Amino acid sequence: MTSVWHELAAGSVGGMAGILVGHPADTIKVRQQTLGGSPLATLRTTLKHEGTRGLYKGMAFPLVTNGLLNAIYFGAYSGALRGLDWALGGPAGGGSADRPPDTGRLFVAGCVGGVAQLVVATPVDLVKIQLQTRTEGAGWRAHYTTAARGPLGCLAELYRRRGVRGWYHGLGAMAGRDVASFGLYITLYERASWELRRLLRDGPRALFAGGTLLAARAFVVNAVIFLGYECGLEAIHWLEYRPNSTAVLASSGED
Repeated sequence: MTSVWHELAAGSVGGMAGILVGHPADTIKVRQQTLGGSPLATLRTTLKHEGTRGLYKGMAFPLVTNGLLNAIYFGAYSGALRGLDWALGGPAGGGSADRPPDTGRLFVAGCVGGVAQLVVATPVDLVKIQLQTRTEGAGWRAHYTTAARGPLGCLAELYRRRGVRGWYHGLGAMAGRDVASFGLYITLYERASWELRRLLRDGPRALFAGGTLLAARAFVVNAVIFLGYECGLEAIHWLEYRPNSTAVLASSGED
């Protein structure tokens, strides 16, 4: 069975690969949001004055802290899931070979992990943006500069200005973005993984398990639904025309 450390290492490698591929687009997005302009114009100006290296500004800090973020997130997630299983009892939230994982517990535990990783993710993201928006050359509507050249220098400068609070500028926005999304991500991932394992174990017939009972149930339930619909419609028509019939009978009695 794959150990937790193996999964963390593999996840870190995957995360680093994702950062290497996605960071240039993230840099263009950040500069577009802070400096204005279209994506193509931002890309052209960056390449003209800073070259390809301009697309990778601020990448080092997320790259080297990726493993730490994974360790914090999955450690908090696993601990929260075990705590929920202990507090609520019943089947394990992570599921078993014959029982799917509890989506409610997965989501809550994922959100706990999302909160925990903010301790590191917020300063990392802030420093990344500080370095990404440090522009060079002409052609920009505005320039953002920092006294420090690297991530550690940025952290020191932020601490000098505002103390530890300076590292967590934008924490509320980060929490709003990350907490629920991490909960949803891990819920979908764990449930999809369980379904895939079941499919590989039982074969395609697992997709049709319970199909006979489902078809029989659907036949009876749909028949009752349509019968109820017709009876309800007849009752509405009867109630709608009943006052007119009463009025006609009353009029005939007076004559």
